Amino acid sequence: MKLYKNPCVIAAFICAILLYSGIIVPVCRNQFRSLLSLENISSVQGYIKNIPSKTSSGNYYKVICSTDKVTGLVNGFSVKSASYGDLTVYVPAVFVEAFFPGKLYSEAKNKTDELFFLDYGEKVSFTGNIIENDNSFSFFAKDIHLLKAGNCFFSYLHLQFKKLMYQWGSAGALFLALLTASKEYLDNVIINSFRDAGLSHILALSGFHLSFLSSGILLFSKRTIGKKYSGLLLILFQIFFLFFVGITPSLFRAFLFSIVLIFASFVHVKNANRIAILSFVFLLHCCIFPSHIYTISFILSYAATFGILIFFDIYNRFLIRYMPALISSPLAVSCSAQSVASIVAAFFFKTFPVFSVFASLVISPFIEAFLSLGIFAFIVSLCLPFLSSLFGVIMQMVANVIFTIVYFFSSLPIINF
Repeated sequence: MKLYKNPCVIAAFICAILLYSGIIVPVCRNQFRSLLSLENISSVQGYIKNIPSKTSSGNYYKVICSTDKVTGLVNGFSVKSASYGDLTVYVPAVFVEAFFPGKLYSEAKNKTDELFFLDYGEKVSFTGNIIENDNSFSFFAKDIHLLKAGNCFFSYLHLQFKKLMYQWGSAGALFLALLTASKEYLDNVIINSFRDAGLSHILALSGFHLSFLSSGILLFSKRTIGKKYSGLLLILFQIFFLFFVGITPSLFRAFLFSIVLIFASFVHVKNANRIAILSFVFLLHCCIFPSHIYTISFILSYAATFGILIFFDIYNRFLIRYMPALISSPLAVSCSAQSVASIVAAFFFKTFPVFSVFASLVISPFIEAFLSLGIFAFIVSLCLPFLSSLFGVIMQMVANVIFTIVYFFSSLPIINF
């Protein structure tokens, strides 16, 4: 079926025009509301809906709080009121990192009654002040108290994972950033070098991470439980991974795309139109998480995927004439993704790393090897802790190669607009 005749493609195209032209503005279904006026609110309480993510300044962690109660002063009296909706809360890094291995802060004990590992699912009370900005609300916390522990299982996994990564030094910091996008232990020089080399997408949770891990799970499941049940195991793993690392726009796009492909395979649909699937995923994603629509990661994720689906065959047919398929295929993926994503990124960031395609091609095999080694080392270290130090040394050797490549490409010129 021609693309211009496909209803999903047409609907996605029209939807994108209406949304990004400003003709239609999505309604926030969980807009924060309270009977107390904003200037009177001094504390809020509710449940954490996401894994805390560090801001670019490094001074705060951003969390989404599903509020149910607020407190404030009215005419000198303390008044409590019910509230509704999601509120973006900026929590000082000192509180969030209080239990992080190697990041213990004595100041946290002086400012809070208890120390706890802040994670999603927990019911928390924040004290501070609220600010309105462009019809959105942000709360800057000065104090924090745990009211009810929620997602203890995943909190425990997150903490134990960070402890092991801390023991592996800069290699653990890189593995933690690659697998969960948590950059607490990664040096700012390394983070900036990834950005200057045009490789920031590697440190952000994306379809690459989910596809890489899913391919390993799929290969393992086919050999152990058979092809019939491998799809079910893959779906369960992807759901677990989403809960473990948190839902990001690019990761959720990859998850939806994978689910639709698995369903198409289950109902024996061969040669499914992947652009139509991407269009359907775009529409579904907009309905489920309208808050993702205007984020840069959402736009870049769909732009890169669209580029791969449109241009991969063109690049691959040309490159395979001059190089083996082992090299031409990943290079074609990188070129096709960058053909669209780089234009979008240049529009947002006003800069264009000229050698980003080559940097991505060179570093991708090392990243895949590093992730494979890290996953294997993590599993073995859990079973045989005395081998953890040995794996840490091996991981560091591979990490040093990756850092050298990143430093080299970050030193090359870039175009600024």
